[in-house]
Amino acid sequence: MFPFAVAELPERLALSTMVPYRDTVILVGGDRPGDQPYLDKIYMYDKINDSWSEVEAKLGGQPRFMVTALMVDPLIFPPCD
Repeated sequence: MFPFAVAELPERLALSTMVPYRDTVILVGGDRPGDQPYLDKIYMYDKINDSWSEVEAKLGGQPRFMVTALMVDPLIFPPCD
């Protein structure tokens, strides 16, 4: 998707899942060696500023690694009330 180098992540991650979203990517969960090995964080890449930012949403409050994530059509799964 990116035929060039992108900014370094804010922290060292392994076993995360990368999902294409519009014209960028989202990085979901992962494993971080050390104090808290599994993450509930979600990062989004900003190609204009060549930077990663943590989004407000979390993985249901439960840290995860080796997750599967994909984008689905909102018409199939309407919003929850």
